[in-house]
Amino acid sequence: MFYWSNRSFAVIIVGIVLALAALLGTPRLLSLNARLGPPELKTSYFAFTTLAAQLAFFVGPVVGLSIYQYQTALLFYVLIGCALLYGLCAIKSQTESTRL
Repeated sequence: MFYWSNRSFAVIIVGIVLALAALLGTPRLLSLNARLGPPELKTSYFAFTTLAAQLAFFVGPVVGLSIYQYQTALLFYVLIGCALLYGLCAIKSQTESTRL
């Protein structure tokens, strides 16, 4: 059957956090592309955004699971660092958009 351990629970929690981040971040990124991109380059902007997302979906689990296999704590430090970096970028973009 299914073996449940603390590591299994940790992987599920990380998956939920990443899914929520993608759910909240993707519409904002696409609307930013639509606002900032010149009309003749909007399709290229959307294509590169989609390419980056697909590359992240492919490379992320491979890198994450290899880190998880050898250094479990490092995976959570990297996840927390990415979340903080995203939060700082979101705060910076909010302050810049209110200034305009």
